[in-house]
Amino acid sequence: MVTSQWALSESIAAIDKKHGRGELSLDRGLVIATLLSKTMELAKKGNLILVPIKPQLVQASWRITLERHVSADDSIHLISAIVTLCQIFVAADDYLIERAREEGFESFDVEDEADCTRLEEVLNFNLLASRG
Repeated sequence: MVTSQWALSESIAAIDKKHGRGELSLDRGLVIATLLSKTMELAKKGNLILVPIKPQLVQASWRITLERHVSADDSIHLISAIVTLCQIFVAADDYLIERAREEGFESFDVEDEADCTRLEEVLNFNLLASRG
């Protein structure tokens, strides 16, 4: 799995936004601490690549912004997947998913039931193929 430091920052901002609107039933600090803890745990185990946001990555994202007409945030998500040679791209944004497909990714919308079913099938197939 791959994500970027930027995606982690977006997640923290989303938690804070939900807290501010009264939509978070749990303690905001606890939710953020859990997110960070689990992310670091996965990264330490080698199950997650956490892409650092370096100037070179930001500069490489400009091409994506201009060619795919996406936001700076979305271009960081796409370039992070590109530089880590991801094969599958998962998001909850139709426009971003289409741009990822244009970049050659097999892409899935986690808010679409059919895409979730297809994603499970692909992941199960890949798991079985890696075992034998």
